[in-house]
Amino acid sequence: MTPPAWRHITGEEAPPSPVDRAAYTKAGLPWFDYYDDSAADLAPTDTLSGVKPVGEWLGDDHTPWAEPAPGQVKPLGSAPRPGKPVQDGDW
Repeated sequence: MTPPAWRHITGEEAPPSPVDRAAYTKAGLPWFDYYDDSAADLAPTDTLSGVKPVGEWLGDDHTPWAEPAPGQVKPLGSAPRPGKPVQDGDW
């Protein structure tokens, strides 16, 4: 259930998620870093053009934040080499 649906049904604020960035980091789970400073946004399809960013639904609260430990961030691309472009294919 989404927080807006919770508020609509109960008339109360939704309880906080038990999993946040701090809990994820504290648990030692990996973060993934994909570096591509030359990447540009793709134009959305008609189907996806009405999708709102999560920040518009939940807000842009960046607290609490615990910096990941060294070695916890797994690079997925080679900086500063650009990543491989996404290509059409048979899905």
